[in-house]
Amino acid sequence: MPFPLITYDRAQDEYVITIDRRVLEGGPSWSNNPPEFDYAYVDRVSGYYDRETRL
Repeated sequence: MPFPLITYDRAQDEYVITIDRRVLEGGPSWSNNPPEFDYAYVDRVSGYYDRETRL
């Protein structure tokens, strides 16, 4: 998940993700097979969430 999609709510002491649940659930996952954390992976994740690559 790209960091720009995450905000911190100090009053509730929790992180908030402002994205549709279906989009979040369908996003890139590596629960079974960790990816190689390279530029291709960053591009894939950023592309899925329609964000610019930010490094």
